[in-house]
Amino acid sequence: MIFDHISNIEKYRNLPWLYGALEAMQPTNAESFIPGQIVIDEQTLFLNCNAYTSKPESECFFETHKDYIDVHFMIEGEEIIAHNDMSSLRESKPYIQDDDVSLYKGNIQTQFVLKAGWFVVFMPGEPHLVGLHTANKNVPVKKIVAKVAQHLAA
Repeated sequence: MIFDHISNIEKYRNLPWLYGALEAMQPTNAESFIPGQIVIDEQTLFLNCNAYTSKPESECFFETHKDYIDVHFMIEGEEIIAHNDMSSLRESKPYIQDDDVSLYKGNIQTQFVLKAGWFVVFMPGEPHLVGLHTANKNVPVKKIVAKVAQHLAA
C-alpha cells in the first residue's frame, strides 16, 4: 500500500505504471469531474470516476482484486479507508472475474482518512474497505479509481 499526496507525483516517476495513472487523474478537479469511466488503454488502464455519499460501516465491505491495482485519488470530500489482513476476514461474495473483485466482511484493523488531493494504492490481494463516513457524517465524495493491470508493475 502507498499513501501520499498528489503534489509528490515526481517521487513515482520510477514506477511508470503508477506515475502514468497519477498523471491521467491529476488534471481533474471538482468542477471538471464527470462520473463514469474513462478508458486510457482497454487492457491496462482505465479510470472509474465515482460520485457517491460516504456511509456507515454497516453498509461497507472489504474488497480485493486479482488482476488490477487500485489507485484511489480523492477529488472532493473525504472518507475513511480501512485495511485488514486476509486471515481476519470472511468472504461474503466470491470472486467475480468480470468485475475483478471479491467481497469480505470483518473488523477494521487500520484506517486513515482520504482527503482531496491524496491518493492510496492497493496491490492485488490487499483487502481494503472504502466509502466509510468520517465523524459519523455522510458526505458527498468525488473520487477517481484508476485500475492498472498488475503485470505492468512486475
